[in-house]
Amino acid sequence: MTFSRRLADLALIAGLVAYATILISLLWRHPYLLTALLLLPPLALGWRLGDPRRALTLAAVGLLLGPATEMCCVAAGLWRYVETGGLPLVPPWAFPLWACFGSALWLIGRAVLGAAPDDGTPAAVLTWTVGGIGVEIAIFVTLGHSTPLALLAAVPFAALLLVRRRRALTLLLLAAGALIGPLCEALPIASGAWSYRSPELFGMPAWLPLGYGIFATLVAYAGEAVCGLVLRRAIAIASAPSR
Repeated sequence: MTFSRRLADLALIAGLVAYATILISLLWRHPYLLTALLLLPPLALGWRLGDPRRALTLAAVGLLLGPATEMCCVAAGLWRYVETGGLPLVPPWAFPLWACFGSALWLIGRAVLGAAPDDGTPAAVLTWTVGGIGVEIAIFVTLGHSTPLALLAAVPFAALLLVRRRRALTLLLLAAGALIGPLCEALPIASGAWSYRSPELFGMPAWLPLGYGIFATLVAYAGEAVCGLVLRRAIAIASAPSR
Protein backbone atom coordinates (compact mmCIF):
# COMPACT_ATOMS: atom_id res chain seq x y z
CA MET A 1 0.00 0.00 0.00
CA THR A 2 1.31 3.45 -0.89
CA PHE A 3 2.15 6.05 1.71
CA SER A 4 -0.49 8.42 0.31
CA ARG A 5 -3.23 5.82 0.72
CA ARG A 6 -2.15 5.08 4.28
CA LEU A 7 -2.20 8.77 5.06
CA ALA A 8 -5.65 9.08 3.47
CA ASP A 9 -6.96 6.27 5.69
CA LEU A 10 -5.74 8.03 8.84
CA ALA A 11 -7.01 11.39 7.62
CA LEU A 12 -10.46 9.92 7.00
CA ILE A 13 -10.61 8.47 10.51
CA ALA A 14 -9.48 11.77 12.05
CA GLY A 15 -12.08 13.68 10.05
CA LEU A 16 -14.86 11.28 11.04
CA VAL A 17 -13.86 11.47 14.71
CA ALA A 18 -14.14 15.27 14.54
CA TYR A 19 -17.43 15.03 12.64
CA ALA A 20 -19.02 12.65 15.15
CA THR A 21 -17.70 14.47 18.20
CA ILE A 22 -19.01 17.85 17.08
CA LEU A 23 -22.39 16.47 16.04
CA ILE A 24 -22.90 14.67 19.35
CA SER A 25 -21.95 17.78 21.29
CA LEU A 26 -24.45 19.90 19.35
CA LEU A 27 -27.34 17.48 18.78
CA TRP A 28 -27.46 14.99 21.67
CA ARG A 29 -30.82 16.46 22.73
CA HIS A 30 -32.20 15.33 19.34
CA PRO A 31 -31.16 11.66 19.35
CA TYR A 32 -32.93 10.49 16.20
CA LEU A 33 -31.73 13.35 14.03
CA LEU A 34 -28.25 12.69 15.40
CA THR A 35 -28.59 8.99 14.58
CA ALA A 36 -29.46 9.78 10.97
CA LEU A 37 -26.47 12.08 10.60
CA LEU A 38 -24.15 9.51 12.18
CA LEU A 39 -24.94 6.93 9.51
CA LEU A 40 -22.27 8.60 7.36
CA PRO A 41 -19.17 7.41 9.31
CA PRO A 42 -19.84 3.65 9.08
CA LEU A 43 -20.70 3.99 5.40
CA ALA A 44 -17.52 5.97 4.72
CA LEU A 45 -15.34 3.52 6.66
CA GLY A 46 -16.92 0.52 4.96
CA TRP A 47 -16.28 2.09 1.57
CA ARG A 48 -12.67 2.82 2.50
CA LEU A 49 -12.11 -0.73 3.70
CA GLY A 50 -12.81 -1.85 0.15
CA ASP A 51 -14.58 -5.14 0.94
CA PRO A 52 -18.36 -4.89 1.42
CA ARG A 53 -18.79 -8.31 3.04
CA ARG A 54 -15.96 -7.70 5.48
CA ALA A 55 -17.25 -4.22 6.27
CA LEU A 56 -20.76 -5.52 6.97
CA THR A 57 -19.39 -8.29 9.17
CA LEU A 58 -17.20 -5.94 11.19
CA ALA A 59 -20.13 -3.53 11.56
CA ALA A 60 -22.37 -6.35 12.79
CA VAL A 61 -19.81 -7.42 15.40
CA GLY A 62 -19.48 -3.85 16.63
CA LEU A 63 -23.26 -3.41 16.72
CA LEU A 64 -23.60 -6.50 18.88
CA LEU A 65 -20.66 -6.19 21.26
CA GLY A 66 -20.52 -2.40 21.73
CA PRO A 67 -24.10 -1.65 22.84
CA ALA A 68 -24.28 -4.87 24.88
CA THR A 69 -21.17 -3.84 26.81
CA GLU A 70 -22.47 -0.30 27.26
CA MET A 71 -25.80 -1.53 28.56
CA CYS A 72 -24.08 -3.63 31.21
CA CYS A 73 -21.95 -0.68 32.33
CA VAL A 74 -24.81 1.83 32.31
CA ALA A 75 -27.02 -0.60 34.25
CA ALA A 76 -24.21 -0.90 36.81
CA GLY A 77 -24.09 2.88 37.18
CA LEU A 78 -20.65 3.57 35.70
CA TRP A 79 -22.11 6.31 33.51
CA ARG A 80 -25.49 7.73 32.53
CA TYR A 81 -26.85 9.24 29.31
CA VAL A 82 -29.04 12.30 29.79
CA GLU A 83 -31.21 11.68 26.69
CA THR A 84 -31.77 8.17 25.29
CA GLY A 85 -34.72 8.94 23.02
CA GLY A 86 -36.91 6.55 24.98
CA LEU A 87 -34.58 3.57 24.55
CA PRO A 88 -33.39 1.65 27.61
CA LEU A 89 -29.92 2.62 28.85
CA VAL A 90 -28.27 3.85 25.62
CA PRO A 91 -29.34 6.37 22.92
CA PRO A 92 -30.00 5.28 19.34
CA TRP A 93 -27.00 7.17 17.97
CA ALA A 94 -24.65 4.85 19.88
CA PHE A 95 -25.45 2.07 17.40
CA PRO A 96 -24.00 3.63 14.23
CA LEU A 97 -20.95 4.67 16.21
CA TRP A 98 -20.29 1.11 17.35
CA ALA A 99 -20.76 -0.04 13.76
CA CYS A 100 -17.67 2.06 12.94
CA PHE A 101 -15.38 0.50 15.50
CA GLY A 102 -14.06 -2.60 13.73
CA SER A 103 -13.53 -0.99 10.34
CA ALA A 104 -11.78 2.03 11.87
CA LEU A 105 -9.42 -0.17 13.89
CA TRP A 106 -8.45 -2.33 10.92
CA LEU A 107 -7.95 0.72 8.74
CA ILE A 108 -5.55 2.03 11.39
CA GLY A 109 -3.78 -1.33 11.48
CA ARG A 110 -3.54 -1.33 7.68
CA ALA A 111 -2.28 2.24 7.53
CA VAL A 112 0.37 1.94 10.24
CA LEU A 113 1.55 -1.66 10.01
CA GLY A 114 0.09 -2.95 6.78
CA ALA A 115 -1.94 -5.36 8.91
CA ALA A 116 -5.19 -6.91 7.71
CA PRO A 117 -7.64 -9.40 9.17
CA ASP A 118 -6.75 -13.02 8.50
CA ASP A 119 -9.45 -15.16 6.91
CA GLY A 120 -7.83 -18.24 8.41
CA THR A 121 -8.34 -17.15 12.02
CA PRO A 122 -9.56 -20.13 14.05
CA ALA A 123 -12.95 -20.10 15.74
CA ALA A 124 -11.14 -20.30 19.08
CA VAL A 125 -10.21 -16.62 18.72
CA LEU A 126 -13.86 -15.69 18.83
CA THR A 127 -14.27 -17.64 22.06
CA TRP A 128 -11.42 -15.95 23.92
CA THR A 129 -12.22 -12.48 22.64
CA VAL A 130 -15.88 -12.62 23.63
CA GLY A 131 -14.84 -14.21 26.92
CA GLY A 132 -12.32 -11.43 27.35
CA ILE A 133 -15.02 -8.80 26.89
CA GLY A 134 -16.99 -10.55 29.61
CA VAL A 135 -13.95 -10.40 31.89
CA GLU A 136 -13.45 -6.71 31.11
CA ILE A 137 -17.08 -5.94 31.91
CA ALA A 138 -16.73 -7.80 35.20
CA ILE A 139 -13.55 -5.89 36.08
CA PHE A 140 -14.95 -2.42 35.49
CA VAL A 141 -18.47 -3.09 36.75
CA THR A 142 -17.01 -4.50 39.96
CA LEU A 143 -14.04 -2.17 40.44
CA GLY A 144 -14.91 0.90 38.35
CA HIS A 145 -15.71 2.90 41.49
CA SER A 146 -12.00 2.84 42.34
CA THR A 147 -9.41 3.66 39.69
CA PRO A 148 -6.49 2.06 41.58
CA LEU A 149 -8.39 -1.22 41.97
CA ALA A 150 -9.64 -1.15 38.37
CA LEU A 151 -6.14 -0.57 37.03
CA LEU A 152 -4.71 -3.24 39.32
CA ALA A 153 -6.88 -5.77 37.52
CA ALA A 154 -6.91 -4.21 34.04
CA VAL A 155 -3.16 -3.64 33.53
CA PRO A 156 -2.26 -7.35 33.84
CA PHE A 157 -5.19 -8.16 31.57
CA ALA A 158 -3.85 -5.78 28.91
CA ALA A 159 -0.39 -7.32 29.30
CA LEU A 160 -1.90 -10.76 28.77
CA LEU A 161 -3.41 -9.56 25.47
CA LEU A 162 0.02 -8.44 24.32
CA VAL A 163 1.41 -11.90 25.03
CA ARG A 164 -1.60 -13.71 23.57
CA ARG A 165 -1.60 -12.13 20.09
CA ARG A 166 0.69 -10.40 17.59
CA ARG A 167 2.44 -7.90 19.80
CA ALA A 168 3.00 -4.94 17.45
CA LEU A 169 -0.56 -5.02 16.14
CA THR A 170 -2.06 -5.59 19.59
CA LEU A 171 -0.06 -2.69 20.99
CA LEU A 172 -1.30 -0.50 18.14
CA LEU A 173 -4.93 -1.51 18.79
CA LEU A 174 -4.55 -0.85 22.50
CA ALA A 175 -3.06 2.57 21.81
CA ALA A 176 -5.65 3.46 19.15
CA GLY A 177 -8.55 2.59 21.43
CA ALA A 178 -7.00 4.38 24.39
CA LEU A 179 -6.56 7.55 22.31
CA ILE A 180 -9.65 7.65 20.10
CA GLY A 181 -12.22 6.68 22.74
CA PRO A 182 -11.49 9.48 25.23
CA LEU A 183 -10.96 11.98 22.39
CA CYS A 184 -14.46 11.21 21.13
CA GLU A 185 -15.92 11.58 24.61
CA ALA A 186 -14.30 14.74 26.00
CA LEU A 187 -16.33 17.36 24.12
CA PRO A 188 -19.73 15.60 24.40
CA ILE A 189 -19.20 15.13 28.13
CA ALA A 190 -18.40 18.82 28.47
CA SER A 191 -21.62 19.60 26.60
CA GLY A 192 -23.64 17.50 29.05
CA ALA A 193 -24.53 14.51 26.85
CA TRP A 194 -23.57 11.97 29.53
CA SER A 195 -21.71 11.79 32.83
CA TYR A 196 -19.54 9.31 34.71
CA ARG A 197 -19.89 8.29 38.31
CA SER A 198 -16.17 9.02 38.85
CA PRO A 199 -15.25 12.09 36.76
CA GLU A 200 -11.52 12.26 37.48
CA LEU A 201 -9.96 13.45 34.22
CA PHE A 202 -11.84 15.78 31.84
CA GLY A 203 -15.09 14.38 33.20
CA MET A 204 -13.94 10.76 32.73
CA PRO A 205 -12.57 8.13 35.12
CA ALA A 206 -8.81 7.70 34.86
CA TRP A 207 -9.21 4.03 33.94
CA LEU A 208 -11.23 4.82 30.81
CA PRO A 209 -8.33 5.01 28.27
CA LEU A 210 -7.11 1.55 29.25
CA GLY A 211 -10.68 0.26 29.24
CA TYR A 212 -11.14 1.56 25.71
CA GLY A 213 -7.81 0.11 24.62
CA ILE A 214 -8.65 -3.36 25.90
CA PHE A 215 -12.12 -3.26 24.38
CA ALA A 216 -10.77 -2.07 21.02
CA THR A 217 -8.32 -4.95 20.89
CA LEU A 218 -10.92 -7.56 21.77
CA VAL A 219 -13.53 -6.21 19.35
CA ALA A 220 -10.97 -5.99 16.53
CA TYR A 221 -9.88 -9.60 16.96
CA ALA A 222 -13.46 -10.77 17.43
CA GLY A 223 -14.35 -9.06 14.17
CA GLU A 224 -11.35 -10.69 12.52
CA ALA A 225 -12.50 -14.10 13.72
CA VAL A 226 -16.09 -13.63 12.55
CA CYS A 227 -14.88 -12.37 9.17
CA GLY A 228 -12.78 -15.48 8.80
CA LEU A 229 -15.69 -17.76 9.63
CA VAL A 230 -18.23 -15.91 7.49
CA LEU A 231 -15.99 -15.49 4.46
CA ARG A 232 -14.73 -19.07 4.67
CA ARG A 233 -18.33 -20.27 4.75
CA ALA A 234 -19.23 -18.08 1.76
CA ILE A 235 -16.28 -19.46 -0.22
CA ALA A 236 -17.25 -23.02 0.65
CA ILE A 237 -20.84 -22.45 -0.52
CA ALA A 238 -19.71 -20.78 -3.73
CA SER A 239 -17.27 -23.58 -4.57
CA ALA A 240 -19.62 -26.46 -3.72
CA PRO A 241 -20.69 -28.48 -6.79
CA SER A 242 -24.29 -27.92 -7.83
CA ARG A 243 -26.63 -30.88 -7.89
